[in-house]
Amino acid sequence: MKGFLLLLFVVASATAFAQNTEADVLKAMGRNSKPEKGDAQIIVQSQNNFVEIAKQLMLIGYTVDKLDTTLNYLTTVPRGIPGINGEYYLNIMKIGDQYKFVGMYRFNFTATLAGISSAKGAYEPARYHKSAGHAETRVFNATLEASKNTGEVIDIMK
Repeated sequence: MKGFLLLLFVVASATAFAQNTEADVLKAMGRNSKPEKGDAQIIVQSQNNFVEIAKQLMLIGYTVDKLDTTLNYLTTVPRGIPGINGEYYLNIMKIGDQYKFVGMYRFNFTATLAGISSAKGAYEPARYHKSAGHAETRVFNATLEASKNTGEVIDIMK
């Protein structure tokens, strides 16, 4: 009985140590599990098709705006950035069995001068900054969380 328990313990320990985590995958690619300043793209490995990706995004509260399986891209309806007068949407492109996630943001500030209102700014890719309160970092983090719900994050890059 002791031999059986010892064998069971050794097998269980080896299995626990052999599992790759997201951090291990990124480190193997020469990257840290944490994004670096200026990163904007999140690459996800997934065997799911765009319809499945869209369903997974809808389950976590996103609404799909455009889905084109011919050009291999998907965008979501813009949503507000918590605590900031701005909005963002997810821009997702399929390349092979990988998906590139980019959070696109803009501020909703308008100025009025002599009765003429300025238009809202254009959408720009949200880049990671070290400050957690930075608007772009908030959007990047939301994009990262959404991407983790659709597959395995294999790279984060500029």
